[in-house]
Amino acid sequence: MARLLAARKKIVAIGDFLARNPALRAVGRRTHLLSLMDGGMRFSAAATVAPWRALVLGAPREEHDAIDRAFPEFRKLFVAKRVKTGRIYDELIRHPGTAILAWGVAAGPQLAKLQSRGISGHPVLYLDRGPIDIVNETEHLHGYVLDWTGLYCNSRRTSDLETILNGFPFIDHPELLAATTTMIRTRFSKSSLSGPVVVVCQHRSDPPALFAGATHPEAEALIEMASDENPRSEIVLVQVCPSGRAQAKHREELAKLGNVASPDAVPTLLTGASRVYVASANLGFHALLRGVPVTTLGGPFYAGWGLTDDRRPVPRRQRSLGLSALTAGVLVLYGRFLRSGSLISAVSGVDAEPAK
Repeated sequence: MARLLAARKKIVAIGDFLARNPALRAVGRRTHLLSLMDGGMRFSAAATVAPWRALVLGAPREEHDAIDRAFPEFRKLFVAKRVKTGRIYDELIRHPGTAILAWGVAAGPQLAKLQSRGISGHPVLYLDRGPIDIVNETEHLHGYVLDWTGLYCNSRRTSDLETILNGFPFIDHPELLAATTTMIRTRFSKSSLSGPVVVVCQHRSDPPALFAGATHPEAEALIEMASDENPRSEIVLVQVCPSGRAQAKHREELAKLGNVASPDAVPTLLTGASRVYVASANLGFHALLRGVPVTTLGGPFYAGWGLTDDRRPVPRRQRSLGLSALTAGVLVLYGRFLRSGSLISAVSGVDAEPAK
């Protein structure tokens, strides 16, 4: 337990961005999958790699291997949704100090049942896919995050990301800003700003839509605002909806409201967009990285730092940041990335240039 608390202090306070996460020193180290257990519990990383023990709740089966590689500091026991609360609780009682790693919103029901029984001796951490993947012609970096405080997409409460962005001394780390500036330039195509106005329409099941507290979450309100403020511009809608049965229905509903871009066209669309309107979707951060002006109606993680036109303020966010500082906080200090199964920094492989 003391080791877990010490790790939290290091992660949240940061101190030196290079020393923030010792686990990143294990780049390229492969963890070992053990056999499936009966009853829906599955062990993962070998004890020789992972000093701390944790139960993982809510993670989809297809993410298990990536989670194992992205968070090698934990010896993980993956718990299926079908496992009864009593059995999970018994597992925690047998192993005092075991951490609980809750995967996004999916872990909510299991976590709530455990918390109702009392799990104060077991730290709860939040795992999720990162705000973005870094994708271009030559590589695909898959993003993940670990947070001791809450979900980064939940503007109703603070998170480790918000703590970093509010307090990290970016000015004292010019090498970090320089590397991030180069990473933005080389890995994200700059928008020509000559194309249409893009309206990002989120389905109500999209996690950022659930938590960001948008004042106008419906597509109609976003489209009306974009049209009123840009009367001479073409308006193109972009759908954000988790895959599944709701996706097709959501797209049909949007098609009645305007021109809906195909999913494959979205990256190209952002390289020419003149402006983006969004309630709270992570796609707004993609737009910022490409130099596109962004208007937000909710409280996404990238809003409130002086870079976006925010129609709903987040009073906890007390600082103005440049794009390089915001991106360094989100992708370097907070995020973790996997490339071909190995941990890698978001700025790995770029030659730093002076930050602007």
